[in-house]
Amino acid sequence: MEKKDIWNPSRFVYGTYTSFILRFCEVLIEILKYQHFNIWDTIINQIAMKKLIYLAMLFLFISTASAANVFINEPADSYNLGDTLYMNFTVLNSEDASGTVKAFLHCPPEQDIMFFMSTISLQKDTEKYLSSEYPFNSAYGNCNIIVHVQTNSTDIRETKSFLVTDNIIINFTTDKIHYNPNENVIIEGIAKYMNGASASGQLTIGFDKNYSFLTNGTFRYEIGLGKNISGEYQITASIEDQNKNRGIASNKIYIDSIPTSLSIETINETNPGQRLWIYPKLYDQSGKLIEDDCSISISDSSGKIVFELLSKTGRNITYDLPKASKPGDWSVEVYAAGFKKKAIFLMNELAAVEFSISDNILTVENVGNVQFKKPMEIIFKKDGVMNNKIYSLDIAVGQSVQFELSAPSGTYNIEAKSAESRKEFLGVSLTGSAVDVKEKSPFGIDILGAVFVLIIIALIVIFAMETKFQRSIKKHVGKLAGFTKEQIELKENAEKKFKMSEEEKKKIQETFEKYVDKNVAKIVLDHKTKGKKQEVTALFVDIRGFTEMTKDMGEEGIIEILNKYFNIVAKNVYANNGIVNHLAADEVFALFNIPERAGHEMDAIKAAIGIRKSIDSLNRESDIKLKAGIGINSGEAMVGNIGADNIMKYTSIGDSINIAQKIEEMARDGQIFITGELYERLKDKIIAEKIGIKPVRGKYYEIYNVKGIKV
Repeated sequence: MEKKDIWNPSRFVYGTYTSFILRFCEVLIEILKYQHFNIWDTIINQIAMKKLIYLAMLFLFISTASAANVFINEPADSYNLGDTLYMNFTVLNSEDASGTVKAFLHCPPEQDIMFFMSTISLQKDTEKYLSSEYPFNSAYGNCNIIVHVQTNSTDIRETKSFLVTDNIIINFTTDKIHYNPNENVIIEGIAKYMNGASASGQLTIGFDKNYSFLTNGTFRYEIGLGKNISGEYQITASIEDQNKNRGIASNKIYIDSIPTSLSIETINETNPGQRLWIYPKLYDQSGKLIEDDCSISISDSSGKIVFELLSKTGRNITYDLPKASKPGDWSVEVYAAGFKKKAIFLMNELAAVEFSISDNILTVENVGNVQFKKPMEIIFKKDGVMNNKIYSLDIAVGQSVQFELSAPSGTYNIEAKSAESRKEFLGVSLTGSAVDVKEKSPFGIDILGAVFVLIIIALIVIFAMETKFQRSIKKHVGKLAGFTKEQIELKENAEKKFKMSEEEKKKIQETFEKYVDKNVAKIVLDHKTKGKKQEVTALFVDIRGFTEMTKDMGEEGIIEILNKYFNIVAKNVYANNGIVNHLAADEVFALFNIPERAGHEMDAIKAAIGIRKSIDSLNRESDIKLKAGIGINSGEAMVGNIGADNIMKYTSIGDSINIAQKIEEMARDGQIFITGELYERLKDKIIAEKIGIKPVRGKYYEIYNVKGIKV
C-alpha cells in the first residue's frame, strides 16, 4: 500500500483527498497545455487555467464538507518481540454517515498487514471511539500504522515511524583488564529491551567454556581462571528470552605471562671455525614462548669463558667459533627470569693444515685444534716431469712452519698435500742446483745467529731478575716508611700504566671524572664489566615543558639553566651513593646499587627528595621556574658493558629500568612516583599517597607519590 501524508495530531488535517483533487487539476492543465493546436493555446492560457482552478476549489469544498475526521494515538518508539501494540481511534463526522475503519501495519519492504477493520455509523456531529491491539511476533524493522476511514469520503492517517526488533541491549564490565593465573574474573552487567525495560532470560557467559545463568536484567558472576592459560582472551555475554529476543556483547581480558621454565636449543657437536647457533627459550605457564632479558656465556672444554652476551630470549644467537677451539665438551649457559640452563656440545678434534707460498717459501699452518703430526708431500711439476719430497710435520696448535724450496732455475707447479689438505700453486719461480726442501729456522737465521740471540735472551733474563730484586727492596723500604701493601701495589701499577708527571696524571684524572662516574671508572679499570643480572634501583628525572619555557631564550641561557639543573641532580645522586648513568636533553638517568650496597632503594628516595628541594630553592632565586617529575623503580636488570667494539657504555637494561622511565613520564611538577611493589618495601620508612592503578608497558601497576620520609 502506498504511504500517504503523515498525520500531525496537533492540527486538523483533511487528509490526502484534498491533495488528490489539487493534483488532479494540475495534471489536467498540463495535458491541455501540451496539445499542439493554436486555438487551444489561447484558451488554455487565458481561460481554462483559472476556470479549472475555481472548479477544483468548489469541488474540494463540497467534498470536504462531508469528510470524516480521524484522530489516532501515536505508538511507542520501539517494540520487542512479544510486545503488543495498542491503538485507539476517534472518528468525527459533520453529518450523518456510515462506512468502515481499517488499520494497517506498514513495514517496507514487506506487504501491509491489516490488523483491524470495523464498520461505523455516525449521526451528524457525533464521535465514534474504537480500539485495537496487535502482538509483534516478528522483527519487522521500521514500521508505522496507516488508518483508512471510508464514509461519504475517504480519510487516510499515518502514525510516526517506530522500530520492531528482536534485539536486547547488553553491557558488562570486568573488575580489571589484566589478571594472573588462578585469579577470579568478576563480571557485572545489565540487559535491557529497546524500550529500556529490564530483560529477563537465559544468560550465557562464554570464556574457555560456556556458563549459563538466569537473569532478570542485572547480573554479577565470578569465573575462575585456570593456572595454565595466558595471553589475550575474549569474554562474551549473550542473552535470549522466551520470545526469541537476543543480545550479545564482548570484552577482552589479558592473563599475564609468568615465566615457568627455560630451555636451550643448540647443536650437539661441531668443528673448530664453524658457526655455533644458540636459541634460548623462555616459557610461561601456558607453554607459550615469551621474550625477556637474558645473559649468554660460552665456555670451552677447560671451563674458560670465551664469549658473553646480553640478549633476549626467543632470539637466535650465533657465534663463530675460533679455529683453534680446544676439543672436548663445551658448554652454553643462559640466565633469564631467575632461571639458569646449561647445554653441552662436543668440540671435535680437528687435525688440519693450510698451505701458502710466497716467492720460494712454503708456509704450513696448523688450523686445527690438536697437534698436527702427519707427513706432508711436496711435488715439483715441470714439463711433464714430477719430483716429490716427503717431510714429517709436527706443528703445535695455532703455529706454522716454513720450508725453502729450491730446484733448477725455471717455473714449476708446486703441489703440497697431507692426508687432510691439498693445494696446488701454479707458476712458481725457483732457482738452485737440484730439487730440495729445507725447513727454515723460526728466527730466519743461521746457527751463529741463533747463538747470538740466546746470549741476548740471557742478558734480558738477568736484567729482569735484577729489576725484580730492586722492586723487592722498594717494598721493604715502603713498609719501613709506613705504606701498606695495597698502597705500594697501587703506586707500582700507576707507574707501569702512566709514564708522565704528577701534574699530568692529576689533570687527566680530573678531566676523566667529568665524563665518567668515579664508581663506573673503578669498575671499568678493574675489568669488572662483564654482564650480570643484579638488583638495581633506577631514578629518572625530567623537566616538564622545558622546550616551551626556553623557546625565547638564547643558547647560552639554555645551557646555563641545564648546567644548574644537572648539577642539582648529580650532587644529590652522588651524595646518596648513586651514579649518573646518562644525560639526554633535559632527562637524567641515575642508578643505585652500583657497586652493590644495602639500602639502595632509600638512597634513591633521598636523592629524589633532595632534587625536589634543590629545584624549589633554585626557583625562588631565579626568574625561570623549573618543573620536574621523577620516577623510581627497583628490580632485577642486566648490568654491564653494552655497545659496539669501538664504543661501549657501562649501563643497565631491563623491564625494571623501563618502568621507572614510564612512571616518570606520568609524574607532574614536584611529584616522585614509585610502583606499588617498591612502596611495599619502604612503607615503614616513607610517606606516600596512592595515585591509582596505571597502565605501564602493557601491564597495570599501582602508583604512589612520595611526600617525604618518616622520622
